[in-house]
Amino acid sequence: MKNKTLNITLVLAIFSLIFAFSQAFASPGGHNEGNVEEYVADYSFTLETQLRDGKMVFVGVGGEFDGVVNPTLEVEHDAIIEITLVNGDGIEHDLAFPDFEAGSEHTFAKGDSTVFAFAANKEGEIDYYCTIPGHRIAGMEGLIVVTEG
Repeated sequence: MKNKTLNITLVLAIFSLIFAFSQAFASPGGHNEGNVEEYVADYSFTLETQLRDGKMVFVGVGGEFDGVVNPTLEVEHDAIIEITLVNGDGIEHDLAFPDFEAGSEHTFAKGDSTVFAFAANKEGEIDYYCTIPGHRIAGMEGLIVVTEG
């Protein structure tokens, strides 16, 4: 009985590891390109992941957003948006704009970065956030405000 329980536990552990590795290295099938194939960006933003005041956050890099935590990104309707996500804390992250069916690849190590683009084809105040479980509630979310062009 002990051996059977040990074997089941071992099999479950192996399957868990295989699943974890497959998820960690899986490519989201064009997910990083958002909803545009080739583009010239109308707006470019760089966000870096950081830990601040006990929270996980995105911090703007450069321009008027430099150092701003979870900056509100303001763009015009139908603009092409390019986002660079830089991993600044060495924790796995990504960045999603689900209303635009766009998001980044995952970054795993400090200094890693990924770039993606999408068309801002909906107006309003729209959420962006990290999809890693627990990260959004830990503070990794912001808004993109899309106005009539």
